[in-house]
Amino acid sequence: MQRSKSVGLILNLSAFRLLCSLVNANLCNRSATSCASYAYSLVRSHIRPSFLDPQLQGSFARHTLLNRLSAVANRLIKDGVVDEPARKRLASLADEVPTKVPLRAPLHIRPHTNISEGECGQINEEWKRWLDLQSSIRDWSEARPLISTEMYFHRRVLDEVGYFDEGPTLFRDPFESQKVESIRSALASSSFLQTVQLLLDAVGSVSREERLREYLGLFMFSSLWGNQGDLALAPLDAKNVNAAETITSNCSSSQLVVNHLEEAVRHISGFDSDTNRIDFVLDNSGIELFCDLVLTEFLLSYGFANKVDMHITSLENHDNALLKKLGLNLRRHVNEGLIEIQSHMFWTSPRLFWEMPSSLAQQLRSSSLVIVKGDANYRRLIGDRQWPCETSLQDIVKEWFPSALLMLRTMKCEIAVGINKEKEERLFRQDPSWQVTGKYGSIQFVRGGQLKTT
Repeated sequence: MQRSKSVGLILNLSAFRLLCSLVNANLCNRSATSCASYAYSLVRSHIRPSFLDPQLQGSFARHTLLNRLSAVANRLIKDGVVDEPARKRLASLADEVPTKVPLRAPLHIRPHTNISEGECGQINEEWKRWLDLQSSIRDWSEARPLISTEMYFHRRVLDEVGYFDEGPTLFRDPFESQKVESIRSALASSSFLQTVQLLLDAVGSVSREERLREYLGLFMFSSLWGNQGDLALAPLDAKNVNAAETITSNCSSSQLVVNHLEEAVRHISGFDSDTNRIDFVLDNSGIELFCDLVLTEFLLSYGFANKVDMHITSLENHDNALLKKLGLNLRRHVNEGLIEIQSHMFWTSPRLFWEMPSSLAQQLRSSSLVIVKGDANYRRLIGDRQWPCETSLQDIVKEWFPSALLMLRTMKCEIAVGINKEKEERLFRQDPSWQVTGKYGSIQFVRGGQLKTT
């Protein structure tokens, strides 16, 4: 079933502002009940591997702690997007990380127009809980898990720039200029525009039976490789801001270390558009978001879902409200309720995925497929732990993840699962840094039953 005959994507700032207004309205109007039920799953007895260890000399985890985090603060200082007092505070924060300084509690958030007293209390309590777990540590390098430490650092960045303070800096995104730079790169990229044109050509002209798998696979690849445009790497590698240039050229399986694309396509192909909802857990803005929206439009236009819920990061992280390119069809889908923007404080909390609130797990349980994007979400999914590479993702998540799962990730960290030992050894021979460069990716699907390592 086709829902539309044309797409007419509008790639301009007016469309961006429209979607921004929709996201902001969603954040302003969401009720405290969206965060109220925080009864966490405690399915952790099966966990055995150790956490990523930033104390390990020569590890990418240590490089992340000592270099990548400070680069985030230093980029904001260099760009001149904050005032002099904020620059001094950011410099002090960057200096904290490599020194023997205990973790300091984030500032308490106070109620504002678009964040309730109840939500403030829960956010404050969440960070207090995590810091209490770190009470015996002496410095940043001993905090665990590292992914939570990274999220803590970004939370502290927001504190230092006055993101939660009354006045002109309230809810002003310090990363906005970097996101706009990524967006402009996408709009100027012939590679990305070719991908958009493929969507324009496909919708209304390609039958569901004729080339469905080819196009669905193509837009999944685009969504996957869009994850290369990651601001977390950009401060040390400017190429990540310009990742749009490689979106089309990377739409192949040659760089995939795990490829469950066929299983995912078969699962989606069986959907009844009258009853199926797909949930999309987003990661970055800019080029990656553009590619995610292209995939979303294709899924809706070809009737693979009657609704897509897009889960964005909430107020306390680098705000994904910089959703840029809506377009005519996507705008109509939002107005008709076919696309709904969801926000939950869990996505930016220091919790791991198996500690998902029961209210959110219940919401995802009614989804036909949950698409999870990005390296940070992957790390939270597998606990930021050093599982043996041949461990099946199915074995890690089967006891607690509430729905079918499609994980799209470009690799920027030293952990990965679902890869047989022979393939891992071959990858290390070909490229000793294959785990951390963002040049390799994985498509991992879990529906039930054992998926073999590949």
